[in-house]
Amino acid sequence: AIDDARYPNVDGVFQADGPMDGRNVVIVDDVMATGATLAECARQCLGAGARRVDALVVGRLFTFREDRAYG
Repeated sequence: AIDDARYPNVDGVFQADGPMDGRNVVIVDDVMATGATLAECARQCLGAGARRVDALVVGRLFTFREDRAYG
């Protein structure tokens, strides 16, 4: 992916606060650029026992390269 370099920047930055045994979790973010932050948050929730993690994003940031790829 274009922004794979961002994933190491968020590795281990977030931590689930308490057990989420069997819970469904919804993460809400105002803007998603690469998805690295959402992926790390979801990983932490699943590691804490969440059954399912969904994400809602208000806006998506596209880079010039991504815009060109779609037309």
